[in-house]
Amino acid sequence: MNLKYRPEIDGLRAVAVLPVILFHAGFSTFSGGFVGVDVFFVISGYLITSIISKDMESGTFSFWDFYERRARRILPALFLVMLCCIPFAWMWMLPMELEAFSASVVAVCLFASNILFWKQSGYFDAGAELKPLLHTWSLAVEEQYYIIFPIAILLLWRLGRRHVIWSIAIVAVLSLALSEYASWLRPAANFYLLPTRGWELMAGSLCSFAIVRRNSWPDNILSLAGFAAIAVSVFAYDKSIPFPSLYALLPVLGTCAILLFAQQGTLVGALLSFKPLVGLGLVSYSAYLWHQPVFAFAHLRSLIPLTLQMKLSLAIASIALAYLSWRFVEVPARKRRAWPLPSRRAAFAAFGILVCAFMTAGMVGHLARGFPWRMSQSALNVLAGASDIGRYVNECLWGPTLDDAFVAEKCHMGVEGQPIDFLLFGDSYAAAIADGVDLAAKTTGHSGLLYSLHGCVPIASIGGMWSESKEKCKPFQQSLLEIVEHMKPKIVILNANWMQLEDTQLISDNNPTARSGFEAFFKDALKTVDAFKESGAKVYVVCCTPHAVYNFDIPRSYARMQLFGTVFDMRQSRSEFEFQYRTALAIFKSSMRKDDATLVDIEDFFCDSEKCDLMRNGRSLFFDWGHLSRYGSDLLSPIFKNIFVSSSKK
Repeated sequence: MNLKYRPEIDGLRAVAVLPVILFHAGFSTFSGGFVGVDVFFVISGYLITSIISKDMESGTFSFWDFYERRARRILPALFLVMLCCIPFAWMWMLPMELEAFSASVVAVCLFASNILFWKQSGYFDAGAELKPLLHTWSLAVEEQYYIIFPIAILLLWRLGRRHVIWSIAIVAVLSLALSEYASWLRPAANFYLLPTRGWELMAGSLCSFAIVRRNSWPDNILSLAGFAAIAVSVFAYDKSIPFPSLYALLPVLGTCAILLFAQQGTLVGALLSFKPLVGLGLVSYSAYLWHQPVFAFAHLRSLIPLTLQMKLSLAIASIALAYLSWRFVEVPARKRRAWPLPSRRAAFAAFGILVCAFMTAGMVGHLARGFPWRMSQSALNVLAGASDIGRYVNECLWGPTLDDAFVAEKCHMGVEGQPIDFLLFGDSYAAAIADGVDLAAKTTGHSGLLYSLHGCVPIASIGGMWSESKEKCKPFQQSLLEIVEHMKPKIVILNANWMQLEDTQLISDNNPTARSGFEAFFKDALKTVDAFKESGAKVYVVCCTPHAVYNFDIPRSYARMQLFGTVFDMRQSRSEFEFQYRTALAIFKSSMRKDDATLVDIEDFFCDSEKCDLMRNGRSLFFDWGHLSRYGSDLLSPIFKNIFVSSSKK
């Protein structure tokens, strides 16, 4: 099979990979750089379908030939990058990280890393910047497409070209509709899985069947519009946009327009055929493979945040490594009847041996739990805090929309079998203190329930909602008053990441003009407390817990220091702590009316006059950057016990 070489497609690959790399490097200008992956999907769909359909028409299509070409194209550079990752993972990863990395090695070999990373995704999942093989999810999507699509085309081809095109179009529309639906209800699955990504590949597939009559002016206009669509999505989109969804139509249709109309002789065609862009496009696959591990291992090794200059240097290093792997691995591996893979049998044998070796190494690393013996016992004691997550965080962070039986079973605190006399409301910070509240309630003979939803402050705004999470939080916040009115508890405890008040604007439903966070929260807090009091409840507000500097993961960072033999003080100063919570503390300490609510100030538990502790007795008080571990929560139980004792005396 021979297709006419189009240098502008290699230029388009460069346009796709550069934003991805710069986005991961942290350059805010490229806030939508992640759409480069969608551009790659469209290009892949176009080229693969062009290859298959041309072979079908000539009667020379062979599954063996097709998969051999795909294997030679994808696997050599991928295996090289994986091989280079292993020694750095051994030296620099903590046991839980090496265990997860080992699982990802196995998943990559099974073309299922997108499924693994989807299953691992969650509110408290380790940061994407620490996963060297995270980017292979997109390769898995393509590989799964390569398995299904040729078989489907072979079955449909006998019905005629028209049926093939209509079938692809119908499935693409269904996939897009599913993606739009899932972008709101199942965002992680929507991001990672083939059923909601397939339409992007199929958009490219449909382009391969299009017959375009060359016309200079329309070609120029349409290709320019396509290039502008990609540029707008790269520079205007950001991580707050549900993606993929209908928003993905902009870069996808823009890519389609370039594939169809940016031929030689057009302005966009000439731009994308610019030799430096074509050169970068040639190494774009290797550049994509290298950039994530380079950034990830730099983050793992550094004990301070990487500067933009450092990230730019790493991006340049990724491209340099990409050239080397393209020149000495990709290009030789694609050549048949030449060393190192002179035949199909040699290629499949070599790939099979490497797959078995990687899977064996991955399974051993996973089963060995990341080889914890590489670290000292004191480091392991600190690191244990990362998995010391209370059961309420794991089970009760999804809001009071769940049925009462679930909440009563999973989110009960205190003495079983007694009538409910207290409620704990809040976000993930409230769920993190629930174990300590549970311990205090049991020792004082109280019974209560936790209602929590991550990211949502427990203030039942009557005139305004948190603007950045309005749709998610509104049902939760409105239900708080209904729950208290229905259950009539004697005690209501509120806790949240009150630091949100410093930067958040509240938007009134009745008045779209933004109000200051302080004034809006003050009014809504008073209304909420008044409503709770009218139901006969005593209100207690818990505030506040410190964070590590730079929001570093506390147990992992302390353990990493011991692994590397270095020291870095992650503790906040007390003055910095009080500055971060200045709005919340001002409201809770001085602005609320007398007897409206009682402030349970836990600041002194963590902080002396100078610094705020993150560790106690060689153990972490937190399981991440700011959520209390079960150990930390239990240590606070005497403070929570005072809530129940004092409420009984009033």
